[in-house]
Formats: sequence, C-alpha cells, structure tokens
Amino acid sequence: MVELVKLNIENIDLVNQFLKNAGSSLQTFRYFQKRNIDSVHNHLVTYVLKERDQVIGYGHLENEDNRVWLGISLIESAKGKGFGLFMMNSLVESAKKMQIPTLYLSVDKINFAAINLYKKVGFWESEDLNEHVLMMEMKIV
Repeated sequence: MVELVKLNIENIDLVNQFLKNAGSSLQTFRYFQKRNIDSVHNHLVTYVLKERDQVIGYGHLENEDNRVWLGISLIESAKGKGFGLFMMNSLVESAKKMQIPTLYLSVDKINFAAINLYKKVGFWESEDLNEHVLMMEMKIV
C-alpha cells in the first residue's frame, strides 16, 4: 500500500530517509545539493511517498523568485509504476486548493521519462535554458 505523507516539523527526518534511498535518482534531482533539509520548512507543501514503511518518493511546491516551483523525485526501483503520476496529481491538487495560477519546474533534457510524465499532467516546454535543462510550466486556472 502506498501512503502520501505531508511533511511537518515532527516528521522532517523522512526527507533524510528519501535521500538515503534515492541512489542514482539524485543525479537528476539536485535540489538538496545546494540546500539543507531545513529548507522544506519554507515550502508551501512537501510530501513523501511511502510504500511498506520505505520512503520511495519526494515532492514539493516552493515559492521562489515570484514563481511556484514543483519538485519531484522517486527512487529508481519505484519508477515506471505510476507513483510519479500519483505524486504529481497530489501536488497539482494542492496547488489548486492554494489557488496557485501557474506551476514551474526544470528538468534535464535527457530525462525523457520525467518529461513525458510532466506533459501527461499538463506541463509544456516554455523556455530552453541550456543544453542540460529546460523549464516547463503548467497553467492551473
């Protein structure tokens, strides 16, 4: 059974569990390379996805530079099983409840599975930033 857990000050250690389990997923999800775990306290919402007491996914909405950014990652063994779509839909629903008009994300151009997932939920390429990353946006209205 999969459980979506909203993070708060009491269960922030779940982020560390995700990072410990993430393995090669951290090559394309670099959010915590420049931030410490406490940065989640500034998020609009942060979730982890648990399956049988193992943290298999992470997602957040963060207001930065007058844009709300969506971040998501799954451990390698959880990819291709619909968990990413579940997490994305949960984050988009949270954005709707908060009346956020537009979401943004950036993704490595070679991360084809993620790009396909993002397009499936309504994101589109809005800006080609460089050879490694492109930015996508989704109108929530």
